[in-house]
Amino acid sequence: MIKENQIEYPLKTWIEGHYVRDRGKPQEPCPYRHGSAMALAWHGGWWHREQSKPTKKSQDEIRD
Repeated sequence: MIKENQIEYPLKTWIEGHYVRDRGKPQEPCPYRHGSAMALAWHGGWWHREQSKPTKKSQDEIRD
């Protein structure tokens, strides 16, 4: 297991993820329906995972 950003990944997954991120494209075609949340996660996955983490909202945003 490899720990990155407080998340543990199996070694093979971690290596493949870095390969995909460095190459900028998936190694295999996306198995999910175009436009679905899973397809977005598939394509955004490794290089956008920091953006998918929930952020704390300010009090003004919570009231709206």
